[in-house]
Amino acid sequence: MAANGSYIYASYSTSSTIGTFSIEAGCELNFVSDILAFGLNNGDVNGMAVHENLLVVSYGDGSIGTFDITGGAPVSATPRPWARSRSRTSQAELGADLIQNAANFRRSSFL
Repeated sequence: MAANGSYIYASYSTSSTIGTFSIEAGCELNFVSDILAFGLNNGDVNGMAVHENLLVVSYGDGSIGTFDITGGAPVSATPRPWARSRSRTSQAELGADLIQNAANFRRSSFL
């Protein structure tokens, strides 16, 4: 699960989707949409991080994908997931890598 100030993103392994929920007054959640999300070798979502308008997703098969969340609901920002170059053992290290990769991707892709 990942969140920004307006939306919560939750992964569902049974359907291989990421659901988007808007955060309403009183912390009420409203379902917005869902999108298919699976790794390069059909891995399930293993972790997610939000960086500005980018949702970075790691998959159980070691690949990473990105989604543009400018409009709230994720839209694929990469044609397909790509493989990670190094393995990480802790969620803290993975989260730090996801945020750094998001920042690097954003700088290189939109300049």
